[in-house]
Amino acid sequence: RRVEKTKRFVRENAVAAGESIRSQNEKTTIEKGTVQETLMIPLYGRKICNEAFPELYSYPYADELIEALDYDFSAMEKQSKSVFYKFGALESAMR
Repeated sequence: RRVEKTKRFVRENAVAAGESIRSQNEKTTIEKGTVQETLMIPLYGRKICNEAFPELYSYPYADELIEALDYDFSAMEKQSKSVFYKFGALESAMR
């Protein structure tokens, strides 16, 4: 339900900005070096927390949102193996 609200918000803002509306099946591209890219860090952190700390943290939309994005998460995936990254992800997600 929350994912649908987010998708609707993105579509409405795309129309307001004069951009074309993407089909439901097309992924949203996140460009490197943009403001939108900075939001990938906490989103991926929430995904890590879902996997590593399911008894402490639950954000079921993280996996759905990540699947809907055309973004290379490989660098974050490599870093996510460290204990410090997991701690940082939990700290960030709990805010």
